[in-house]
Amino acid sequence: MRTYTGFERLENVTGIRHGIFRWRKQLTLLCAALLVLSACSQVLNLDIVRFADTDTYIVPKTTLSTVDRTFYTAFSVGSWHYKGADAKFGEVNAYIQIPEKLDLASDVQQRYLQQVICPKADNIDLWHQLKNVDLQVHIYTSNKNKSISATCINPLQKNHMLAANA
Repeated sequence: MRTYTGFERLENVTGIRHGIFRWRKQLTLLCAALLVLSACSQVLNLDIVRFADTDTYIVPKTTLSTVDRTFYTAFSVGSWHYKGADAKFGEVNAYIQIPEKLDLASDVQQRYLQQVICPKADNIDLWHQLKNVDLQVHIYTSNKNKSISATCINPLQKNHMLAANA
């Protein structure tokens, strides 16, 4: 049986302490990583549920044409100019260029877009075509990336009807 000197015993105990500290540190990092992954998983599940039936969220060209017709008609005269729409998965963005910024607070501008600029509820054909797709209206002066936007309320969607009645 081997006998250890005091220095060897101290070195052995110190090595064990460092090993335990290293394992605790790795375990803490592992727990933090699991918490982050769990949170990301919950966020991603919301999107997966919303976009589970991908066919209902794809915007056909005919729908974009209907959006274009609706806004071109509304902005064919005057200083506000409709500049077209683009579609992303589950969303249509309609862009209107205005000559100068509105002298209103951002939230007031958003309400104005929803109540005045968004297509009216009686435009049933448009709202049927949009079904599960959000219609976003953007106003901007020179750069589309610096626009004020609002989501138009689709009168045919139940969750929007409940929000409007509340």
